[in-house]
Amino acid sequence: MTEPQPDWIPPLSMRKFTVLFFFTGGLYLIPWYYRTLRTIGQHTSPPLKPWLRTVAIAALPLSAVLLMFFYREYLAVGGIRNGLANLHQNFFWLGEAAVGLLLAVLGAMQFFRLLHYDMERLREVSGGLIYLRDPAVKAVELAFLWLCWALPNPYRFIALLSFVQLRPVQVAVNQYLDNLDVHLPEETAFTLMEKIGVALCSSALLWALGGAFIKAMED
Repeated sequence: MTEPQPDWIPPLSMRKFTVLFFFTGGLYLIPWYYRTLRTIGQHTSPPLKPWLRTVAIAALPLSAVLLMFFYREYLAVGGIRNGLANLHQNFFWLGEAAVGLLLAVLGAMQFFRLLHYDMERLREVSGGLIYLRDPAVKAVELAFLWLCWALPNPYRFIALLSFVQLRPVQVAVNQYLDNLDVHLPEETAFTLMEKIGVALCSSALLWALGGAFIKAMED
């Protein structure tokens, strides 16, 4: 068995992955993507560029923020039908919506690249048995689900279903690592930064859920 290197990233416990994803409202996508690229880069060549590509995947949350602002400040004010009909006359909001959609495409392309190229390289090196099929479909679905954050309450929480697209990837990574001639225990403990991130993000998520509940009661 190959001697593990001190900086090698172990398989991530699915319990920890699930907790971090849901209690950060899906924002764990960003550090998870960086971690996954680093993991692949430690066992394959040529080396990846995790920082640059992580900035690109962060375009998905940013696109959701821009389109949420577009909906709240433009469409919801004058009505959706009227707003869309007159959008071509308002260059600011047209540009803002276009940038939001382009960022969603950029993020989706990064997820496609991870599934179609990077994960396949790790699978071939490890002799893994899990195939991640239809990467283009999964990338489109991930982008669509993230854009659901732009919807009004309570529909925005459909975005949390993006977990369905990420979970098989983490399962595959763990299986590939188990197949390698290096055996590391699963990572189950939470770091201080992870605990702080969970506390902050879960507070914001609870606040948003509370607002959705109150609005539903008023209606």
